[in-house]
Amino acid sequence: MSFHHSKINLTLGLINNAYSDYIAARVLLNKDLIIQGAILASTAIEKYLKVLICACTGKIVQIHLTKLEEIKAQIEKIGYSVLFEKIDLKFLEILSKVYKLRYYDTIKKPTTVGFFKNQFLGELDGTEALFKKIINPYNSETNEVILTPFKRELKNSNPDLLTNNWVATGDKNKKNFMETDAVGFAIHILPYNLLEEIHIHSRPMNLLYEGSMDDRC
Repeated sequence: MSFHHSKINLTLGLINNAYSDYIAARVLLNKDLIIQGAILASTAIEKYLKVLICACTGKIVQIHLTKLEEIKAQIEKIGYSVLFEKIDLKFLEILSKVYKLRYYDTIKKPTTVGFFKNQFLGELDGTEALFKKIINPYNSETNEVILTPFKRELKNSNPDLLTNNWVATGDKNKKNFMETDAVGFAIHILPYNLLEEIHIHSRPMNLLYEGSMDDRC
């Protein structure tokens, strides 16, 4: 994607912020800090969506993952509706749920969020790779490819990027990654009971993956 010179600094700033949240989410998820990692994953994907819009329009649009239909409308305006045909809808729905957990004062009723960690991480890496493929910035004036944080850290073999990353390492294809060593996680929040949290973890298991996340958690 060519960046007009007037958009370069703004868009690259967003890319750096999105990538930082993405890496932080990966670190937390791999350390089994699941809900914290999922919240950062939601902010990372939201920022990548803003990167795409900003690269095309030169503006930062105030969109949030809690309103998926509004986001889809904004992406359709810039001609990238195909993006939502490639991202697992269940993954986006989970991101929308956990996005609300950033501030507990917004939780007005009992809320449950659950998923298998390996599948969530697999979708996160696959979605980030999709944005990377679409955006892939270069300067329209100089025709030079811009070195992104992902390219730099892949070159430096950053373990925060590579650990359990089926996309970056190529150790497994997506189906194999999504089906093996699946550990289920769920959190149930009771807002009127001193914000009580109930956490549930499963034993590792194998799953059948047919193109969408397992929703049994």
